Amino acid sequence: MDLEKRLVGQLTESGIRVIGPNCMGLYVPEEGLAFMNGFPAEAGNVAVVSQSGANAGDMIHGLGRRGVRFSKGISFGNGADLKAHHFFDYLANDSQTEVVTAYLEGVQEGTHFFNAVKALAANKPVILLKGGLTAAGARAAQSHTGSLAGEIKIFDAMCRQAGASRAVTMDDLHDFTVASTTTLKDIKGKGVALVSGGGGFAVLSADAIAMAGLEVPPTPDSTK
Repeated sequence: MDLEKRLVGQLTESGIRVIGPNCMGLYVPEEGLAFMNGFPAEAGNVAVVSQSGANAGDMIHGLGRRGVRFSKGISFGNGADLKAHHFFDYLANDSQTEVVTAYLEGVQEGTHFFNAVKALAANKPVILLKGGLTAAGARAAQSHTGSLAGEIKIFDAMCRQAGASRAVTMDDLHDFTVASTTTLKDIKGKGVALVSGGGGFAVLSADAIAMAGLEVPPTPDSTK
């Protein structure tokens, strides 16, 4: 870490900003730039930000298979210089980006991070998945990207106050991101129409919808 700090200090003194170290770099399909094989070549409107290079690849490959296309992909690793909030500030003003989905292991410069997420979420859906929720996960995060994984209750409260959606699993992140690309316009009301091919699925779905604070109105007799 001392070597990392000295290196970043010398570069920033020269006016050079640094992504990483311990990262995969950038994916910009519009420019034909990718850090893994198999990424979609067509540009889209979703930006991926990830401290983990492997998770960045998983997010782009997995979401790509579900039809999502990307404006930017950013793997920033240790965040020795440029941190998550710097990328959020940039993406808030990026006309090509309409949804931002991110995997984080630690939050650096908390006030700046909160303000960046809040400003970004004011105009664009933001999905955040945080690793290091347990003691074991926190130790892994520390050894992986040097991140100190903070108290999850604080992170939950931050997400609520900033207007971001917090994913608990990678599957959640994928689902929330796909949903955000199809519901970019504001949705009015809490009513949800539920159509299911099986009774059990309908029961579980109705429970989940109600527990999320939404409503499944009774089906009118004329529709039955």
